Amino acid sequence: MIMPSKDTLIVNLFGGPASGKTTCAWEIASKLKKQRLVTEYVSEYAKELVWDEKYDILDGSEPHQHHIFEVQTHRVERLVGKVDVVVTDATLLNSLVFGVNVSDAFREEIIDNFNRFNNFNLFIQRTSYFEQEGRIHNLEQSLALDEKIIDLLVGNKIPFETYSHRTLDLVVMKICLLIKN
Repeated sequence: MIMPSKDTLIVNLFGGPASGKTTCAWEIASKLKKQRLVTEYVSEYAKELVWDEKYDILDGSEPHQHHIFEVQTHRVERLVGKVDVVVTDATLLNSLVFGVNVSDAFREEIIDNFNRFNNFNLFIQRTSYFEQEGRIHNLEQSLALDEKIIDLLVGNKIPFETYSHRTLDLVVMKICLLIKN
C-alpha cells in the first residue's frame, strides 16, 4: 500500500530537564488528534536510557551522543511524509545541548539534519514544580540547561516561540494554521 506523501510538521519542544516538555507534548498531541490531524508523539530515547539505568551512554561523549542522535533521528524520520504532525520533547538538537566537546563536523551534521525538517520550535517555560525521578540533572543544572538551549537556538538563528503550560491552546491553534498553509 502506498501512503500519500504529507508535508509533515515537526513540533519540537525545547526546555531543560523537568520543564514539563513531555506533559506539554502529550497534551498538544492529544488536542491535535481531537482536531483529526494525523499526529504522533516521539519519545525521548535518553530518558529511556535513564529508566534502563544505562547511565554510561549518557556521559555526553561524542560517540554516545552520536548513537542517541541516530536513534532519535530514526524515530522522527520514519514518520515524515506519513503523518501530519510529529510532536517531540526530544529534539535532534539535544545532542548539542548534552554533548561534551562536540566536534565541528558533528555539530554541523546535527544542525543540517535538524534544518532539513519542517520545524515549529517551542521553548517551554518551566513551572515551579520539579520532578527528579527519571532524570540525571538536578534543578540547578536544569535551569542552566534552559539557558544553554536558548543560547543554542539564538546563536544558530533557529526560530522559536516561548509558551507555557497555560498557553498550549495557542500552540494548537498555531499548528493548525501552519498545517493548513
